[in-house]
Amino acid sequence: MIEDKPRDKLSEVIGTFSNQFAQLEALTARGVFSDLTMRQVSYLETLGKMNKPGITDLAGELRLSKPSVSLIVDKLCRKGYVHKKPDENDKRRFRVLLTSRGLELNKMHQSMHNRLAEHLTKVLSDIEQEMFVTLLDKVIQSLK
Repeated sequence: MIEDKPRDKLSEVIGTFSNQFAQLEALTARGVFSDLTMRQVSYLETLGKMNKPGITDLAGELRLSKPSVSLIVDKLCRKGYVHKKPDENDKRRFRVLLTSRGLELNKMHQSMHNRLAEHLTKVLSDIEQEMFVTLLDKVIQSLK
């Protein structure tokens, strides 16, 4: 049986990059935010990009069910990263907002992304950076 060497190499590179990136993120959040999983950090990052979403909006953005998002939000509330505020127009609904702790986490997480981008600009030429962005965008779009 002949190996699919390009696919095997791609799989290896993706695995290495994922592990390195996860380690960098873990080091960034170690200590102050050690009570969060990387998935929860991702949820908070998504929430931070939205404008006071309701559970339904957040569920749509995360591509999860409303009951799952309700559980996630409740857990993040207990940990002090988000709070629920009654919707001004419909008191039966809630808006989900980041607390100061959630905002601090997102700021630190964005800083980590900026450091990675800075590193990439140092090791990749301008043309390689454009290709990298184009290829990543293509992959991201295919996953949606």
